[in-house]
Amino acid sequence: MPVDSRRFGAVITDVAAVHASTTRSAAEVHADRSESIWQLRSARFNRELQRMGGAGQVAAQPFRGIYLEDPVGAAPSETAAGLPEPMVSTGERISLHLVETLTRNAPSASKAMHVVTADPLEDIAKQTFVTAAGATIPPEQFGTFFDPLGLYGAVPGLGRPSVSRVVEASASGVVGLVDAAERVTATNGGAIVTAASGKSVALPFETTPVGFGGRRDGLPFTENATGHYNAEGGVGLRLMDADGYDGPVLARVVGAAHGTFGSSVVNRQVVTAVVLRALRSAGVDEGTPVFVDLYGRGNRIDDSAELAAMERVRAKFPLLQTGYLKGDTHYVIGAHGLQGLVRLLQRRAAGDAVDDLAAHPSGAVLSGRPVEHLAANPADFDVFVFVAYSVHGSCVAVVVDLRGTDRGTRPARAGEVAA
Repeated sequence: MPVDSRRFGAVITDVAAVHASTTRSAAEVHADRSESIWQLRSARFNRELQRMGGAGQVAAQPFRGIYLEDPVGAAPSETAAGLPEPMVSTGERISLHLVETLTRNAPSASKAMHVVTADPLEDIAKQTFVTAAGATIPPEQFGTFFDPLGLYGAVPGLGRPSVSRVVEASASGVVGLVDAAERVTATNGGAIVTAASGKSVALPFETTPVGFGGRRDGLPFTENATGHYNAEGGVGLRLMDADGYDGPVLARVVGAAHGTFGSSVVNRQVVTAVVLRALRSAGVDEGTPVFVDLYGRGNRIDDSAELAAMERVRAKFPLLQTGYLKGDTHYVIGAHGLQGLVRLLQRRAAGDAVDDLAAHPSGAVLSGRPVEHLAANPADFDVFVFVAYSVHGSCVAVVVDLRGTDRGTRPARAGEVAA
């Protein structure tokens, strides 16, 4: 048997996503409106903060990116509905919406559930901000938005889930998926993992600069590169233990591996070793066709190193091919490594073709490579590898197997675009 994994017993049963745009033309429109959207959001934030008795804040200048014009409308949350709007950060709101969406469509019933949030920008203490702004906080709200994990335990329909956060910069989402799969396997329960990023962390200005320079076009972003625009959004996945679960299955998590670059730059030797270890941990036979979804930071040094690593892996797995499944969702910090997986499973869940998901990115390095490096047809594969790298030196790979899984398990949700 080409895949024989004993490490994981987790299956992915549903996925969801929130994006400000999913096409190149829409992304440019949003980017052109960055400043006006930011001004509207900052003004709204201050009005709500002043209603709470806090002092208005001076917003920092926005950089050219892809912002949600109305985060509350784009990611409605029943859990956050009764809370002061400024005290629920954008990334937190997106994650809550994703958890609620995945819970609503498949109640956990008797299974013990765990929630893993991978929101790498949620690192400023709300208590500090609230105190500094002078806002009045009702005592009954201390255990909800004041606690970084408190809101997730209050999501309707989950009972009393255990909750954790994974913060590993851009690698957070894939690391969170691996953590969730291990927990599901160990507990025979279920888990929901979300990875989201927003430009307000209970504040109307950025607290974690991304890129360098006034246009934020330095490493890891370069002009006209895929993922150049830093974007708000997020993805979510629901996992269940395979034993005793008889519902639709979109994919099986079968292997994973981690590594350390030693710097912020992609190290081809480390990527090679991590992908090989992940495939071997999954028990993948070297004669199995394997599709690797390129991470694609978008600059010459990192992307060249990634492609060189794939050539080395191909020496051991000759049927391995590469592509880019993320489309034009752009760079959502923490979620980037999972965006291709979620797009793939959204298409499969809706019973739609996946042939056109792999496309040439716009980055100068990647788009200049031969077509076989970028446009393998995902419909021809059952085994996929999804990688993620962080500027703090983390490298992670997760292997999923689509063999024996379901297609057409649900119609596309309202507003869900997998294009």
